[in-house]
Amino acid sequence: MEFRKLGELKLQERLGDGFFGETYIASSPDGSKNVALKKIRREFTDEPDFRSEWEKVFSRLSEISHPNLTTLQDWEEVTGNYWYTMDLAPGDGEGNRTLASLVERHGGILEASLLTGLLGGVLRATAELHSNGLYHGNLKPSNVLLYRLPDRRIVTKLTDAYQVAVTGHDKWLRKFRRAVRRSMKNRLESDSMGNFY
Repeated sequence: MEFRKLGELKLQERLGDGFFGETYIASSPDGSKNVALKKIRREFTDEPDFRSEWEKVFSRLSEISHPNLTTLQDWEEVTGNYWYTMDLAPGDGEGNRTLASLVERHGGILEASLLTGLLGGVLRATAELHSNGLYHGNLKPSNVLLYRLPDRRIVTKLTDAYQVAVTGHDKWLRKFRRAVRRSMKNRLESDSMGNFY
């Protein structure tokens, strides 16, 4: 798949299908770089004011650099479809890319010390968004990505913060919340613990 701004990317595998869009692992043609590539659902992008709101939110988020927030790289619109790239989470080294999959693998129970460390990263990321006048709007275990450091510690990065609403843009937030409710009714996509924030 060739993009003007994003460059040529080869789709490797589909990571998931959330209510805001589909996410894929994509690589450069020579395989030297992997990214997460997301396509936003048309039910959002067909809204008349989507592009202007998206540009504002993406611009605000791309200015924030924090070790516990996924870095957004670039976005592009191609024939009415909106795509963007962001960091790809390598996971915890045991096949878990998200906090949701880690919790599920351990039967819903994590050691207190591990959970405290992981949630500390989530809280720091959330505080960073709030200090910049933003909030996430869809905080749940499947939006917490896992990274294993060289010293074997696991750290978290909050993703899908593109779904934040810039403070004062209540109209877009209301549309977002309606879509969340529709998604939850139609697809029952909350994580196994029923958490949805």
